[in-house]
Amino acid sequence: MSISTRTRFEIFKRDNFTCQYCGRHPPQIILHCDHILAVSKGGSDERINLLTSCMDCNLGKSNKLLGEKIEPLENQIQLETERSEQVKRYNTFLKNQRKAVIQSLQEISDKYILLIGENPSEWTMPEDVQKSCRVFLRSLPSEIIVENLEKADSRFGFSYHAKRTKLYFYGICWKMIKGESPCL
Repeated sequence: MSISTRTRFEIFKRDNFTCQYCGRHPPQIILHCDHILAVSKGGSDERINLLTSCMDCNLGKSNKLLGEKIEPLENQIQLETERSEQVKRYNTFLKNQRKAVIQSLQEISDKYILLIGENPSEWTMPEDVQKSCRVFLRSLPSEIIVENLEKADSRFGFSYHAKRTKLYFYGICWKMIKGESPCL
């Protein structure tokens, strides 16, 4: 809610039509009625919370209290440098994670292709199996996934019943992720 014209005039009159921050007065400046404690920070429109300020001081002060200290530029630079270093380290971490996933997927793919009985140079693991293995790698080490491939192959045989063996493989992995013991 805006301050009434009458209240503004009373505040200007009380403060002798002078900016309480810089001491300037009209006609060189335009007067504003400023909240000492900004409304955005819980301040009210009561006269005790209002004072006369020039437009420059009021807009420059914004919603800050005059007693609030401004962070020194050196501290801001140091903080931004630290943030930048953290982002670099995090990006390096993510890059290494992606490399590890790619390497693990390659190991799993090599084993899958071997179990299928295809020539590795002419055949790749199907996209749906790759996507599932990526999900499994979030919770299971690649060695366990390879073991699960071998268990599924020994149960049904990828070369004989590829679809059934693949579903059994998925089931083993999901049960391990959920903490259930897989039925073998």
